[in-house]
Amino acid sequence: MTDESLLLALNAGSSSLKAKLYALADHALEPKATARLDGIGRRHARLRVDDVGFSVGAVGDHARAAEVLLDRLLPGTSAAARRLIAIGHR
Repeated sequence: MTDESLLLALNAGSSSLKAKLYALADHALEPKATARLDGIGRRHARLRVDDVGFSVGAVGDHARAAEVLLDRLLPGTSAAARRLIAIGHR
């Protein structure tokens, strides 16, 4: 990713957290990545980022789910987080 501005859309369900990352380019949103974590509160949670899925062990609550998901969705989080200009929940 370049230094473009990023927007993050989240959707929390009872045992899942979904996210979609967009870049703001030329006044248009360009999809960059998607992520979904299923199994919050269960023994084994599963995370899928774009087309790659893997087990992440136990994820007890949505706060921990957000940490796990964002660590994978925004590698080098501090640099990427500075580029986030908006976060929303749908």
